[in-house]
Amino acid sequence: RMSVVVKLDNDNYRLYTKGASEIILALCTGIQGKDGKIREFTKKAKAEMIQYIEKMATQGKRTLVMGFRDLGDKLDEKFQDEDLVEKDFVFSGLVGIEDPLRDEVKKAVELVMDQATCTEDEAKKALA
Repeated sequence: RMSVVVKLDNDNYRLYTKGASEIILALCTGIQGKDGKIREFTKKAKAEMIQYIEKMATQGKRTLVMGFRDLGDKLDEKFQDEDLVEKDFVFSGLVGIEDPLRDEVKKAVELVMDQATCTEDEAKKALA
């Protein structure tokens, strides 16, 4: 994942993050609606998001989830510890990226499938 802290116009700080969908999704506790309001990210809503992610994976797309967390108006030493700060994100988006296939991809996928165990998500991407 990749995260960055930004100072907002109101002198508060916000941590933005993006990364592998299954990792960031697990760190999200809220979701921002179309109206901008933040609500609880329920198990049902997460399950629906996982369905979107799985659908994109079967289409050969790489997925990224984006989120943010407001940190208040002071940054102190606790924000140096990723485990303390990179949690309780508000889910703010999901994107599916279709990477162009390089010529050597088919051979590499065949090699990996013959020699290694891969995750279900990786298998769906490889088959797509």
